[in-house]
Amino acid sequence: MKSNSSKRDPRVIVVRVLMNADEFVRFSKQCQDDEVSHSGALRMLVKQWVHLKDSAKSRAQEWAQHSHVLPRLSFGSRVNFGTAPARLRP
Repeated sequence: MKSNSSKRDPRVIVVRVLMNADEFVRFSKQCQDDEVSHSGALRMLVKQWVHLKDSAKSRAQEWAQHSHVLPRLSFGSRVNFGTAPARLRP
């Protein structure tokens, strides 16, 4: 029997997924119900997971850019703590 790996797209990477029997049966049944191949379902899961991680990382980086912006009060500046403006003494 001739292997069809020579016909495979060189950009396709074969991945082994380890599942226990119960996980595989549930996964296979869900794929069959949704009329999706196993590889298609796994690709979709990987894409969604990577997207979630990337968006969480970008949100964290965005918050980090804005998190330590605190106003600095210098002596002699006018400040207002809910009352009339006052001057700080050195």
